[in-house]
Amino acid sequence: MANDLMTLDELNAIMPKKVTGSAGVALLDEVNRAITDPHFYKEYRDNLVSYTSVLQEGRFKAEDYLSAVKYVTYRLMGKSGFESYIKTFPARYKQMIDNNTPTNTISAYASMYKNNKLVNLVYAQTMIPIYVLNMDLRQEALNTQAELMRSANSEKVRSDAAANILLHLKPPEVTKIELDVGVKGDSTLDSLREATAALVAQQRLQLSAGMVSAKQVAESTIIQGECHEVE
Repeated sequence: MANDLMTLDELNAIMPKKVTGSAGVALLDEVNRAITDPHFYKEYRDNLVSYTSVLQEGRFKAEDYLSAVKYVTYRLMGKSGFESYIKTFPARYKQMIDNNTPTNTISAYASMYKNNKLVNLVYAQTMIPIYVLNMDLRQEALNTQAELMRSANSEKVRSDAAANILLHLKPPEVTKIELDVGVKGDSTLDSLREATAALVAQQRLQLSAGMVSAKQVAESTIIQGECHEVE
């Protein structure tokens, strides 16, 4: 994994200058020291490079960006929100355990972090699940196309590579879903309509015959029955 470690030059190339400066070395150590799983490290490293555009969306600290990318990477690998949180902040989790913090309180912190603005901005960069599942191959293919676009001897190869890049970097389309919420008639509604019509006809006859008054009709009980308590 040593050859995959990020260098200071690479870190400075992807992070805005306003968040690197003298803290660059410390940030680099944080990136390279935090990861023990080589598979996770590769995903984490690639995601750090891929999602830096979110830093233009607000005044975020570099440390917070590193944590957000780490959290999202764990989530994309299928970890739960709670597990991703404690893996992202192991020292914080240890301190809460040492302080006998209840599990439901820790879960609440994990839920709040899931709704963090920076976390959600990073999430937005992951596009759709099929791209996420094949992110490593997708990025490798795009890198190959970019290299061909810049350095291929054939003009047609360069043109085709550029066209492929434009096609595959097109933002995902928004799918509009329409629901039919109309009420459809069935035998139950038909029976209810017939019973109501019959009741109205009967009440009209009773009014015409003087058997009941309009006040009695208005105050009459339509459905009568007994209520039994169920044990």
